[in-house]
Amino acid sequence: MAAKLYRMSAEQGHALAQNRLAFMYAEGRGVPKDERQAYFWVLIACAAGQTDAAEYLKYAESRLSEAERTLAQTEARNWKSVAYTSVTPGETPSWTIVQIG
Repeated sequence: MAAKLYRMSAEQGHALAQNRLAFMYAEGRGVPKDERQAYFWVLIACAAGQTDAAEYLKYAESRLSEAERTLAQTEARNWKSVAYTSVTPGETPSWTIVQIG
């Protein structure tokens, strides 16, 4: 359940949630262990200014092959968060895609 909530927040651009999701993937807590996904989310969190993520970045990098790092870096550069553009009481929220970085 926590992974789902962190993912929703991370996809909306919340840096702390992005960092926490990275650690969840790194440790396999609530999600399958996936070092590349951990690295992807820590890159996103770093780009958003999350200082804790910057400390973990080098370690996460060291756990992947060059090809895996390159793939995750490309995915991170192309990643877009989902954010509300407007919410009017009684209406369905509209969404927009926001480029990060």
